[in-house]
Amino acid sequence: MALAGEQLTGRRTTWAVLMAILGIGVLSVMDAAVKGIAASVPTWEIVFLRYAFGTAFALPAFLAGERRLPPLEILRAHFLRSIAVVLTALTFFYALGVLPLAVCLALSFTSPIMIALLARISLGERPGAGVLLAIGVGFLGVLTVLFGELQRSGGATLAGILAATIAAGTYAVSMVSLKARAARDRLATIVFLQNGFAALLVAPLAAVFWTGSGVTRIWWFALLGFLGTVGHYALAWSYRHADASRLGAIEYTAFLWAAGLGLIFFGEIPSLATLAGAALIVVGAFLAARARS
Repeated sequence: MALAGEQLTGRRTTWAVLMAILGIGVLSVMDAAVKGIAASVPTWEIVFLRYAFGTAFALPAFLAGERRLPPLEILRAHFLRSIAVVLTALTFFYALGVLPLAVCLALSFTSPIMIALLARISLGERPGAGVLLAIGVGFLGVLTVLFGELQRSGGATLAGILAATIAAGTYAVSMVSLKARAARDRLATIVFLQNGFAALLVAPLAAVFWTGSGVTRIWWFALLGFLGTVGHYALAWSYRHADASRLGAIEYTAFLWAAGLGLIFFGEIPSLATLAGAALIVVGAFLAARARS
């Protein structure tokens, strides 16, 4: 019986890792779409329209299972989490507008380490040596990428570097709080409240700085909302079924998506350092998937 239970847990963890990779991939496509318009549409406007459309896409699934608003305790928890979500979006979307895609992703990849530390402090997780090794190997890959890209890039501004680093910290907070809520709340509730509260938080400042330039690309923002909703459903499911510290290491695979998308859509040819770092990131993700908690 114990062996069967371990096998079931192992299969569930494997599916959680695969869903995390899928969710990260979908969100990476969304990030590339944001980069395509970040230079011509104000960041506040991008964030508001992205979450407004995300709310619209998440609403049907929420209404299918809910006939009333969740209790105040659930609303409060998701409101606080949405603050971290909004800060992540604002700083990361800004960084996308001023940094090469690979550099932006590399800078944000201190988040797996922060996720592991926060999960240990707030959730009582005790990641095993294999998970810690995976995080270390992946982070070494990120440093390799970052060194190579910054050496040859003239587009890396101090403000962009700072914004991407802040985004890593707030993202870690949002993911650890997602793990805490995923065990208690319906996935439809999590995704709907994340989008809805984020849109409400951004709306006042979006109104102040509104230029209307995003309206001319309204279908583009509908795509952003759809991709964001699908990606966060996948991540919410995966965080329900596996430890946050293990899934944090899988975040490194976003760089692989970013390198491919940067090459295809923005002509950002990866350097040898980038390819070497990508290889280390793949090894780290593999170790995380195989490691015992």
